[in-house]
Order: sequence, then structure tokens, then C-alpha cells
Amino acid sequence: MSSQSSERLAEAITAGDLVAVERLLATGTNANAPLPRYHTPLTLAAQHGHEAIVRACVRRGADVLAKALEFGDRPLVVAVANGHEQCAQTLLALGAGAHQESLNSALMAAAALGNTALVLRLCAEGADPYQVQRKGHSPLSRAFQAGHWETAQAVLGLLLDPVKRRSHLKSALRFFVWERSLEGARFVLAQTPDIYDEPDDYFGDSPLEGAAARGHAELLGLLLSSGPCELEGPAPLPARANLAGETPLMTAVWVGAFDAVKVLVDAGASLHARGKRFGSTPLMFACTERHSEQGGEIASYLLERGADLEARNKDGCTALLLAANGGGRQVLQALLRFGADLSARDTQGRDAFALARRRADPQILALLNEQRAGRVAEAQNVRR
Repeated sequence: MSSQSSERLAEAITAGDLVAVERLLATGTNANAPLPRYHTPLTLAAQHGHEAIVRACVRRGADVLAKALEFGDRPLVVAVANGHEQCAQTLLALGAGAHQESLNSALMAAAALGNTALVLRLCAEGADPYQVQRKGHSPLSRAFQAGHWETAQAVLGLLLDPVKRRSHLKSALRFFVWERSLEGARFVLAQTPDIYDEPDDYFGDSPLEGAAARGHAELLGLLLSSGPCELEGPAPLPARANLAGETPLMTAVWVGAFDAVKVLVDAGASLHARGKRFGSTPLMFACTERHSEQGGEIASYLLERGADLEARNKDGCTALLLAANGGGRQVLQALLRFGADLSARDTQGRDAFALARRRADPQILALLNEQRAGRVAEAQNVRR
């Protein structure tokens, strides 16, 4: 077929000119020939939702399973993704459901668009409602992501395997936590309340970890109120560590989410838990270069609630040594106010003054010197 003929066919399909399309096909134009912009006649007709032209092309031998040349989608997926339900139904009637990958991709698109009727039809044709694509997406998560609750409920009704259904709900809950969606999290927890603390099967993190990482106090409150906290060692559930050995409380401290920290501590999170990598306590996570303003507030709160001021990590560092090495002035002031030991040394024999000098921060060193002078003067007054 000449490029001129393909251009005329493409123009006729785009315009929805059925008479012109039929005339071109009847005079020898190939119904499967490549068109400009990498389409086939069927994918172009599906993109524009021209159902009658789809039928005309199939009558002339168009392959309902042929891919568009560049982006690789088949006519069924193109029709669904562009919101043309009737065209998609027609393609299914013409045999487009014979390809499993096409059916599955079309189902994902229909779920994302909230087309409940098409979701049910595609599944009836054999589309897999349990499929999980890259980045953990499933038909259920696609419907949730777009806020199509009716469609999500329909997909849930298709998930009859209890184990797989639970896995998909965990992924959906993870999505809502990371998107900070209280409405979505409530919807999922209404289906299966006891997944509030379970790790996601695809990414491996729990909703509690996600809510802590996002610093969302309301979501943490919702999750913690969704079921009883099972004890793990001496501390309740919020002390449970992830693969990196960090608890949700450590994560909330690390991101500087003071409200989330308070929710977790009130729920019983351990103030003495240790991270796997460095053996750091939650208080130590507040004493890094990441924090300036929030670190002091959080450190003071943790100390008021019973955190160990002189606990040491694997390098022999106390919270004060970490703050002198890289923390903000506010957290250093908080630690000094609670009486942190100025004589403490790490495994290399360095005290807070040595670390502050290495850091070359005159303000930090001045704070330490001022505190030392104050303590010396106070001790002398006591002796008198």
C-alpha cells in the first residue's frame, strides 16, 4: 500500500468517515497496513472509539490482536484506555479477548477509569483480577488510586481467594498510607481491619512504617486503633522493626514528625529499642545533621518520657556525642539541659569537645564550653 493510501485511510478513520474507509478497503487498501504515527487501522479506530469502523476493518481482515507498531498496545487496550466502552465491548465480541496480556492490560485501564461494567465483562472474558504488575500495581490498587470506590468494591467481589485478597488489600493500604489518604485507609481497614500492622507482600514495609515515614499522626492513630497490639518482647507492636532494624518511632523521629512521635510513644513504642545497623535508640535519631528545629523538641519530649540519655550505640556514642558531631544547636541544648555527661567518650576516645572541634562549628563548641564552665562554677558553689 502506498504512503498516500495509508494517509487517506488514516484521515478517514480519524474523521469517523465510514463510507470513505469502506471504499478504501474495498479498492485494495490493506486493513492491517501500518498507518502514520505507528498505528494499525484497528488501533486508530479504537483510539477514536469508532465502533462501526472497527467492524468494517475486521470484515476486511483486520487482526483484532495486532499491536500498534510503536507503543505496542492492542486495539482492546487502546479502546479501554481512551474510555470507549462500546468499542471495547465490540472488540471483545470480535475475539479481542483471546490474548491474555491484552485482557489483563485492558482490565488495569478499566479499573483506573472506574468503568465497573467493563471490569466485570473483562474478568468474565478471562482477565486476571489478581494480577500484580510492576511497582506492585493491581486492578484493585488502580481503582483505589483513582478514587473509584464502586469499582474497587466490584474488584474485591472478584477476589475469592482469601490469601490473595488479603495481599491485595495490604498493597492498597500501603498506597493510601503513602498518599496520606485517611478516606482510603478507612475503606481498606473496613474490609480487613487486622492488616494494619502487616508488611506489604511486594515492598516489605508495614502501614505503620509508612505512616511514620510520612509523619502522618492521624493515620498512625487510625492504624493503631484498628486492632490490639501484640507484644513483641518487652515492647508493644509499635516497637516492631523493619528489615533495616528501625522501628516506626525511629522513623518518625528521623523525619522530624513530632506529632507522629507523640502518637507512637503514647501507644507504647519502645524508647529503648535499637536500630540494627548502628545500635541507635530513637533519641539518637534526633541527634543528627538532618534536624535543626524539630530535633530539640523531639529530644526533650523523649527524655521527659524516659529515654536513656547516656545509652551508647555500637561506636560508643551517646546522644550528646552524636549531637556534637552533627546535630543542631537546639538538640544539643536539650541534651545539656537534661544533664548529658560532658566527659563521655566514644570507642576512639573522642569526647564532645573533640567532635565539635573536628566539625569546625564555633557555635556548637561555644555551647559546650559554656555548659562546662557553668557546671564547674556550680560545683564550686556547692563545695562552699
